[in-house]
Amino acid sequence: MEAEFDEVVNISWESAKEFFAPYRKNDPISIIFLTWTFGMCVVGCIGNALVIGAIHTHKKLRTLGNVFLVNLAVTDTVITLFVANFGMVGILTDGYFYHDKGVLCNLIGAICMTACSCSCWSIASISVNRYVSICHRLVYPYIYNTRTVPFIVLFVWLICFLIDFPNIVDWGRHAYDPRLMMCTYDFTYRYSYTLFFIGVGFCVPLAVNIYCYTRIILFAHNSKSTIMKMSATSTKRSKMMARRQLQNSDRRLLRSVLIILCVFVLMWLPHAVMVVGDYYVRWPRILHVIGAALAHGKRSINSIIYAASNRTFREGYIMVLRLLFNKVLSCRSDVRDKRVASSKQPSIAAMSTSGHGNLDFSSEKPPTSNA
Repeated sequence: MEAEFDEVVNISWESAKEFFAPYRKNDPISIIFLTWTFGMCVVGCIGNALVIGAIHTHKKLRTLGNVFLVNLAVTDTVITLFVANFGMVGILTDGYFYHDKGVLCNLIGAICMTACSCSCWSIASISVNRYVSICHRLVYPYIYNTRTVPFIVLFVWLICFLIDFPNIVDWGRHAYDPRLMMCTYDFTYRYSYTLFFIGVGFCVPLAVNIYCYTRIILFAHNSKSTIMKMSATSTKRSKMMARRQLQNSDRRLLRSVLIILCVFVLMWLPHAVMVVGDYYVRWPRILHVIGAALAHGKRSINSIIYAASNRTFREGYIMVLRLLFNKVLSCRSDVRDKRVASSKQPSIAAMSTSGHGNLDFSSEKPPTSNA
């Protein structure tokens, strides 16, 4: 990566422009990409902050299982605050910002790869946690407790760092992508690493999600059959109520699963297709922009999708917003009280001047005795 940048620096600046901004005349795409990135930054920061705040504030949400949701929100925040902001800088400067910043570009690429992989693996860890919680409740306390959960989170981050590690040892490499005007990994450097990254960073978490939620649905269906058999001797009204409750529960579960999996696949699949199918970079630039925009945009709405399907999270959102609103009102009230107090209390200088003008203590004589 450093050699690539040194080579560009040593040639004329006019030639370097062709490397860093070959699409600088394609303004509409860059403007749309910039607008989308900015919008996703705002949505991602607000959504992830609400999720973390809700888990911290709402007592019912402070569970071990939600630690993985916090980890997902943290990884998504890293992408929206760090990677996406540097991406906007690249778009605004037509990529010239990275002309002589090879070390920074490597750092951005490493953080992007690690955080993006960790976002996908965090979703998988949430799926596994829910699968064990629902289908294997007896062993859940042994797998997930205060001692094991921190190590599981660290293990997820370790896996994601190892996914990016080949870029450090020259199997792959971090590079400035002129199509996106940002620093990421060079999917054209070695095709074998591109396949490795898509396979381990996308396909494996996807397979874990599909397996876990399929088993959850099957478990719910089997539980429904068992309950219906047990209620065979119940009254007709009881059976109808049980059937209706089970159907509503299955419907809510299926809806949540479909939303999670569809968003995960639809927003990651275009990028995976781009980097695997366009190894020789012959496809239009707009396809690569769409793929990257959707992949990064998924990180901005991940936590919102997971939390929106849970009423307790919505209650947590309201609690966080109320706390913030009350805090703002309290600060305004304190400022107003201080202003009123300062306006009523005369200054020391004014008191000194006023007293000196009316009383002359230096000329006052002590009273004499008549005795």
